[in-house]
Amino acid sequence: MQNKNYEQMYQNGRVYVEVGTVEELQNAIKDGVDNITLTENIELTKTLVFGEIPVTNPIARASATEEPSSYVLDLNGNTITTAWEDESAGKHHYAFTNYANLVVKNGTIKARGIFNHGVLTLENGTINAIANDTEKLNAILNTDEGAR
Repeated sequence: MQNKNYEQMYQNGRVYVEVGTVEELQNAIKDGVDNITLTENIELTKTLVFGEIPVTNPIARASATEEPSSYVLDLNGNTITTAWEDESAGKHHYAFTNYANLVVKNGTIKARGIFNHGVLTLENGTINAIANDTEKLNAILNTDEGAR
């Protein structure tokens, strides 16, 4: 773990952390922490990326055997909101771009949405898609571009 500024807990071979700031959340994701619990509401000023961006070369991609990372993000009754990406265009940031197996549970995300290239599970939670242009709302934008 490179960016440790949170206390780690271990259970059944998995790493658990509690985070209360954007910086701690970013570091936990970068460090590949399995289970992240939010202790405070936070506002993101950029999109966070879960997992590794996959190889786009079809030959290299076909030979890749590594499974995508897995994360559980427990919002713990809290809310993640996003700032404007382009206020004049009425667009907020996506909360996450997901290339992993990601479970988001127990809270609310208020953002442009989640840009999903992996496997996304929402448990006991809400995504409120925010944009001025209601035709561009995607609470979850699924794509197989980059899926493994």
